[in-house]
Amino acid sequence: MEEIWQEYHAALWAFIRRRVGDEATADDILQEVFLKMHGGLASLKDETKLKGWLYRTARNAILDHFRARKPVLEVPDWLAQPETEPVETARQELARCLQPMIRQLPEKYREAIELSELQGLTQREVAELQSISLSGAKSRIQRGRALLKEMLAECCRLEFDHGGRLSDYQRKKKSCDSC
Repeated sequence: MEEIWQEYHAALWAFIRRRVGDEATADDILQEVFLKMHGGLASLKDETKLKGWLYRTARNAILDHFRARKPVLEVPDWLAQPETEPVETARQELARCLQPMIRQLPEKYREAIELSELQGLTQREVAELQSISLSGAKSRIQRGRALLKEMLAECCRLEFDHGGRLSDYQRKKKSCDSC
C-alpha cells in the first residue's frame, strides 16, 4: 500500500489540483482517494488496471466535490423583495420539476448537465472532469438539454416572453411523474 502511494500520490495530486484550482481542496480530495484506495484496493482483481482505477477514483472524488459545492448568493435585506414576481414563481416551480427529470437522464448526460447547468462549469471544465474531448462534452450537454426538453414537453406547456425567457407554464397532466 505504501509503495503504491509513494508511486502515484504526486501525479494524482497534480491531476486533482489542475481540475479543482486550489491546493487545499486538492489535498482534501487526495486524502479521500487514499481512504478509498485503502478500503477498495482488495477488490481490484487485475493489478495492471491499478493506475486507471486510481485516476477513476480521483475523477469521481472531484465530481463529488463539485456536486456538493452549492453556490451561495447573499442578498442584502434592503434588496430582498417581500413578494415574488409571478414569473419568478413559475421559474422556481419549474426548476423543482426539473430536478427529478435530471435524475432520470442517463448518467453521462446527467453528470454533464449537473456540472454545466447546476454547478456553472464551462464546457471545457466538464470535458476535463469527464476525461472526454471538448466536442464530446458539448455533445453530452446538448443531448442532455434535448432530453430534458422532451421530458418537459411531455409534462408541461411553456410560455415565453419576447426575450425568450420563461414567463409561465401549465401542466398538461394533473399528475406528472416528474412535477
